[in-house]
Amino acid sequence: MPSEFLDTLPGAQQLAEQFGRVPDFHDAEVISLVLRRAGISTLTVQPFPPDDPRLVEFTFVGLSDLELFDFSSQNVINSLSVERVTNSASKQVFRMHLSPCYGLSGWIEAENISIIPTEGERAATQP
Repeated sequence: MPSEFLDTLPGAQQLAEQFGRVPDFHDAEVISLVLRRAGISTLTVQPFPPDDPRLVEFTFVGLSDLELFDFSSQNVINSLSVERVTNSASKQVFRMHLSPCYGLSGWIEAENISIIPTEGERAATQP
């Protein structure tokens, strides 16, 4: 994960303090993705190793575009990264990349992305 990650996303410092480092999200599992046309969209991820019950929630405000592939019953990502890009409307936005391993992959663009480390249990998010 780029070092600028800590400097650009609200909640990144708290995440590093809670985990003892910023997780690299290699082999992390996407637990849920909630997309809203207006308001806050969320992506909940469980960093590897899976025996640690802590989850990380990313919030997206001002969703502007996305391209997602291969949603499955299990969605493990190879990596997660965030960068600043100019979108199709010539506006500066954040773009989160979910690199594929098994299941969900692609990218999500939003005006703002924040991080919320949680103490939630993975089992509590399953139906």
